[in-house]
Amino acid sequence: MRLERAVLEQVAAKVRGALPAHVPGLDVDSRTLPKGWAFLALRGARHDGHAFARAVANQARVLVGEEEGAQRHRWHELSVPQVLVPDSAAALQELARLVRRRWDGLVVFITGSVGKTTTKELLAALLAAHDVPVHATRGNRNNLIGLPLTILEAPDRARVLVLEAGTNARGEIARLTEIAAPDFVVLTAIAPAHLAGLGSLQGVAREKASAFRYLRAGGEIVLAEQAQAALARLGLLPSCVHGPWSVQRKGTKAQLVRGEAQIHWTMPLAADALAADAALALAAAERVLARLGARLDPARAAHALAAWRPLEGRLAPIRTKRGVLIVHDAYNANPASMAAALAALRELPSPRAAVLGEMAELGEAAKKAHQALDLSGLAEVVLIGGLYRELAAATGASWFTKLDEAEGAIRALAHKAKSVLVKGSRAAGMERAVGWLITEAGGAV
Repeated sequence: MRLERAVLEQVAAKVRGALPAHVPGLDVDSRTLPKGWAFLALRGARHDGHAFARAVANQARVLVGEEEGAQRHRWHELSVPQVLVPDSAAALQELARLVRRRWDGLVVFITGSVGKTTTKELLAALLAAHDVPVHATRGNRNNLIGLPLTILEAPDRARVLVLEAGTNARGEIARLTEIAAPDFVVLTAIAPAHLAGLGSLQGVAREKASAFRYLRAGGEIVLAEQAQAALARLGLLPSCVHGPWSVQRKGTKAQLVRGEAQIHWTMPLAADALAADAALALAAAERVLARLGARLDPARAAHALAAWRPLEGRLAPIRTKRGVLIVHDAYNANPASMAAALAALRELPSPRAAVLGEMAELGEAAKKAHQALDLSGLAEVVLIGGLYRELAAATGASWFTKLDEAEGAIRALAHKAKSVLVKGSRAAGMERAVGWLITEAGGAV
């Protein structure tokens, strides 16, 4: 999205060289920076973006970075115009906030304890099917770095931004919403997640509800039924909200209904979680299209749903040459998403097996949450991590402290089960288990 000179000057403590009237966008990755864009140098735990300024000197139209980092890496020797700031991450957020205020398109802000990414992907697909120029969060860039970058990398032709927002600490959602200034807030669920930072389910609810604070005048709220109930119990439910479409499901066949409109969808996996995400995405699409002066076309929506496929690691079915169905849900995990994935597994052909890594960031609730998992209906279970010790003892599941120790047991599941779920938090690295299973089952088809 276009960055005007005046916006760059607003965040600058010092400017070197003559800034252009505008640049078409900004990014932080020196490897993929489009020619003519601004490059912003971020300092991280392992890398300092200031060190890559020379590598992008022929690509970048403007360099943005901290004065100390620029001095250390001798930016003064480069002929590229420079915007020097006290803090690069704060400058990134402020640039996105300022650009958003100058842009007259619509912003949809999606948050929730589970289902954010799938709802975001479905909504973007539904809007694109109605010829709406839409730009959505790529992958899981949903934090105080990723969300501003999503705004700044959006093409000028976009009319709707679909932004995913996550949090693991108090205050992040409010700050992300302040940057995004949304026209629509979509809340997928309120469940025990990131309790180490948010403290309790009540803390999660208050954090998610803070998204309503910076909703633009005339803005609308779309809530999943579970989120509505959770907010109502705490007295946090807004006075006027839109709910999801109704869903009736039998196996992979789902019927989504709103009034007289009906959409039939053959789902990629029989899962209540996917059906609920689609119902919420349809409600959000309906409201966005209404704001644009259009109506949702059930035929177009049905086509979009039929063409959609889950992203890797998010209830993504992988069929193999030996007939084993692997459900790759290893991108992340909390008690609610784990329960949803296990429920989906129970609908798949038996014998069924699960490979489960730990659920991270649950604080004092971690031990109890791992002990409480329902493993009924499964022929084989492999549990990875110390927090599963008691559950393994109570259920007879195979238990290992580290993933590498479990490789043989995991590979064996490809010869014992028809359906295998792999799930765990990001830190567990469970995608390696997916790879072992695919190899052992003869490869994906």
